[in-house]
Amino acid sequence: MTRIFLHVGDHKTGTSTIQSALSTRQRSEDANLKAVYYPTSGRKERMAHHNLFWAMTNDFRFEPDAGHWPDVRKDIEEVAPDTAILSSEAFESFNDLPRLRAMIDTHLAPLGPVKIILYVRPHFDRLRSAFSQKMKTGQITGSIEEFVEDAIARKTLVSYASRMERRRSAIG
Repeated sequence: MTRIFLHVGDHKTGTSTIQSALSTRQRSEDANLKAVYYPTSGRKERMAHHNLFWAMTNDFRFEPDAGHWPDVRKDIEEVAPDTAILSSEAFESFNDLPRLRAMIDTHLAPLGPVKIILYVRPHFDRLRSAFSQKMKTGQITGSIEEFVEDAIARKTLVSYASRMERRRSAIG
């Protein structure tokens, strides 16, 4: 039986560092894949399992040859590790939680217990980091004050408790 950890974000909480470390370890010749396994299905050449999210949202970036939920299950079954880790911060914004629960129940739970990991970041740090990232990519042009006011008014980026409770209720 394999313990499975599904790391679902949040953005800007070190997820890329975690994914890079897992991906690098996975490629190491002396990696003990039976101990901790980071499936290549669902991520192909990427560090994260975004393809699983993209498949569920019909995103144009979905690549069938990169693997989907059934491929991840097969991948884990073939290796039969003690622990498997899947990671995509893209799930932070996924709100069809019953559908995610169904994917977990169908493709992961038969392999062993599944635990969801969700990292969060202190509100101010999260807002500052998100603002910087959006400025760099040209997604916003206003001031940080305007960005923070908008985030608070729309309850985006700062609604940890309610978002986590919805996920806990739906996913466990």
